[in-house]
Amino acid sequence: MSNTPAGLPKVIVTRFSFIGNSGWKIPMADREAILFDPARLNMRLWLFERITVASLLAQSDQSFHHYILTSDHLPEWALDRLTVICRRAYAPDRYTIDRQPIGNARKFLRQFMVAKQLGDLVVQIVLDDDDGLASNFVACMAEQLTAAGDRLTPEQLPFFLSFSKGYGLVFSDEGRTPEVFQHRYPYINLGLTMVDAPSAPNILAINHLAAPKKAGCQPIGGAPMFVRSVHGFNDSRVAQTERWKPVAGGLGDAELADRFPYLGRLLAKD
Repeated sequence: MSNTPAGLPKVIVTRFSFIGNSGWKIPMADREAILFDPARLNMRLWLFERITVASLLAQSDQSFHHYILTSDHLPEWALDRLTVICRRAYAPDRYTIDRQPIGNARKFLRQFMVAKQLGDLVVQIVLDDDDGLASNFVACMAEQLTAAGDRLTPEQLPFFLSFSKGYGLVFSDEGRTPEVFQHRYPYINLGLTMVDAPSAPNILAINHLAAPKKAGCQPIGGAPMFVRSVHGFNDSRVAQTERWKPVAGGLGDAELADRFPYLGRLLAKD
């Protein structure tokens, strides 16, 4: 693999019903019962397949590995479905489902990256299991890293890319066709990209609001680069606010359809 910034190994990091220390709104004492509720798991698996994995399959640049961290207590039926989704989407060397006990997600990600012997530097992109990326996200991210090449020196790491514009998909309890909103946040966890050594503090070990501001960071505006889902089974404290501007065309909006073509499947009845 090339040692140029654009050619650095890329790991897209997803937590799927992993029980660990985090900023989730679910109290630790209740976490297992809530995370493994069948209704919640069915919705999250549907979102994972239709949005998260679909967005990665749609990428014009496929030079990434999808790392999925999940719990060793995940029910077998849900693990089976998670595995089938990944097997259908990727060649065996393109993804990892890592089942781990309760603990720090950052430790398991670090162990994976070190054991994988990816190289001196790794590009890490965080993507929640109900969110998605624009179909040119990986290609755009690689271009931005190339442009920032002289900033990727050891004394300036970690280095961040923060994509600030995206869409919110708000699902009601009555169905799976969401309302669509556009919003902008200068520093957001969706598609946040970090470059550093695999043994250094990683994308799951940092405060996504504070760390990019303290370290080297390239904020990126322009076209929307992500979609986030809002529904009754959200793990984090996400809510529609007055900063979210309605998209009149909904899923039929021309720009949305062009940049996120896989979202058309949300209109399918299967």
